[in-house]
Amino acid sequence: MAEDFEGLLNSSIRKVGLLRGDDAHAYLLSLNEKNLMLEPTQTGYFNNKKSRYIYTEQGGWIDMVHFLFYASEAYNYKMQMINPTLNLKSSQIVVADYQVVY
Repeated sequence: MAEDFEGLLNSSIRKVGLLRGDDAHAYLLSLNEKNLMLEPTQTGYFNNKKSRYIYTEQGGWIDMVHFLFYASEAYNYKMQMINPTLNLKSSQIVVADYQVVY
């Protein structure tokens, strides 16, 4: 369930579910880092966790490890598209609102 994964994020070693502002920005940017074998390096903590998979009525089963990795890919892409001369801070970047459906 989504609540289980949220609890996992909040109680992880780095308490990533509780990060806000620049800390959340930096962590999200790091989630798509890969080693020389092109394997993700930051999502391993979640690999063997029971709440890794979430079932949604609209999308079926979601593998949250893959979701985190590709959310980071999308966020990194968005950051590359912003004009670097603007020197925006993460708090100035607009991220679309979302709704969790249980």
